[in-house]
Amino acid sequence: MHLGQENMPEPILTTDHPRAQCVDLRRTFAGCPFKFAWDEAYHVERPDHRRIEAAWLTTLPCRVGTIYPHGGRRLAALCTAGAPTRRALEALACVTVRQGGGPGCPEVTVTFDVADFGTVAAIMQPRRRRRLSPEQRAEASARLQAYKFRPGHKHVRARMGRQESRSARRGG
Repeated sequence: MHLGQENMPEPILTTDHPRAQCVDLRRTFAGCPFKFAWDEAYHVERPDHRRIEAAWLTTLPCRVGTIYPHGGRRLAALCTAGAPTRRALEALACVTVRQGGGPGCPEVTVTFDVADFGTVAAIMQPRRRRRLSPEQRAEASARLQAYKFRPGHKHVRARMGRQESRSARRGG
């Protein structure tokens, strides 16, 4: 799916955050086949704050880096690819270089308006979710049936018994 200016979904901004809004990537690109990920800080965030911070901690993993919210209608892209790709990203009129970008710098961070997502995504190449046809799903299910978890299976009990005996030897 190519996202140009004409078929770009309307950006959805967060309204839950008490201080700052950002583009909610999961809701804005819900119909797109992109793979979403959580920022590393998501799992350290207090559970009662995760819902509020979720939009800020959502990322789009790409072949050459990551796209993430920057605030308001702006997104940021961290490009870790080789120099030709970084130069192509820096040369776009719609981006502002925020960090890196000099000779010898291994990465560059740029910001851009969400309306220019298609242009930046063409260079960044966001990863796509795996889509299986019903036939592929049935074939995979049949192939993996032998590895399905079965409670009380003898291998699970054998491992549990070994752990119990180890803790008994340690005296605890």
